[in-house]
Amino acid sequence: MAVTRLPVVGILGSGSVAHQERAATLGRWLAGQGVHLLTGGGGGVMSAVSGTEPMSRNHINVLSSNVLVALPGGAGTASEVSLALRYGRPLIAYLRARDEIPDLPASVRAESALERVKAFVRERIA
Repeated sequence: MAVTRLPVVGILGSGSVAHQERAATLGRWLAGQGVHLLTGGGGGVMSAVSGTEPMSRNHINVLSSNVLVALPGGAGTASEVSLALRYGRPLIAYLRARDEIPDLPASVRAESALERVKAFVRERIA
């Protein structure tokens, strides 16, 4: 019997600030999409989006994910974004302003509307 692997959506973001409204809304939507959720294992955005304290690491997150969504964060989030670009992983930033991630490269698509983030994720997990 063949096992079907669900797509993995990796969430990148602050380990100290939850950005509760965006992260929790995104997490609730992802819960109904038939995907695995992968985060960096810290507090802030990572626990808000999943409702738990998951465990993982930057390279594992980036390389294990079919698509990545970056929420606001600091140097760690910027590092994960750099890894995603380096490894050519599909990435979108869910931000109100580009400066919510330090030195966000111009090549990273940033959206403030959840519907556009959803469309990006849907296209990559289809």
